[in-house]
Amino acid sequence: MQTNEIIGYSAAELPTALDLMESTLEVGGKACLAICTEALPTEDELYDLYLGMLANGFHAYRPTARVIEGIPTTELILQKGSPSFAVIVPLLVPLFIIGLIAFGIVQIEAISKALLPLMIVGAVGLVAVALIVRKPAEKYIERVGATPRLAAATKKALAAS
Repeated sequence: MQTNEIIGYSAAELPTALDLMESTLEVGGKACLAICTEALPTEDELYDLYLGMLANGFHAYRPTARVIEGIPTTELILQKGSPSFAVIVPLLVPLFIIGLIAFGIVQIEAISKALLPLMIVGAVGLVAVALIVRKPAEKYIERVGATPRLAAATKKALAAS
């Protein structure tokens, strides 16, 4: 049995890699798709993914999620004969989104520590800009004086109508 490995680093590379893998398999051959994410999906999410694959006509085995060498990995085994490996990509997008949300929840403390200094600098900068622009704005208003009125708002224009 020949083992081929195709490695991709983004979701955009997945359709091309799946097509290449499918072209190297014989009908009935199996391919293992391993997706490395930030966090492991729950059992319910894996079950929903499996049901979605079956509903779309894939010949697939139940996906598994485990930590391999410290990296959360979800493995799917697909069998050639499915409509197209590239059609699985829309099913994987929710898995990636769930992984990002889980990463954000787990790392919320680090994210807030990084954003707090930026928010403070932004607020101080906004106050500084307001103080710097205040004097020229006051001088401009004194120089221009009262704002001119429209003709319809003057008493002569009202009396003429």
